[in-house]
Amino acid sequence: MAFFMALAPVPNWRLMLVVISVAFSLTYLLITVFYMTESPRWLVSKGRRKKAETILKRLCGREDVSGELALLYVEWWHRHH
Repeated sequence: MAFFMALAPVPNWRLMLVVISVAFSLTYLLITVFYMTESPRWLVSKGRRKKAETILKRLCGREDVSGELALLYVEWWHRHH
């Protein structure tokens, strides 16, 4: 849409900026809300071990993520004790 606005004899740059900004903001919002998951590190810090394990399994592509989960717990423990 902004491309066609630029072809006008007198392009309205403010309107094009608004159109592009709104489109980018909506795209960013949709990606962050529907695609990105919580960080396994954050989930461990909040005590949500099962959810962290599920996300780690999906990210690593294997069922046994006990080593990664243990590393996250050790890191969290060192930061808070």
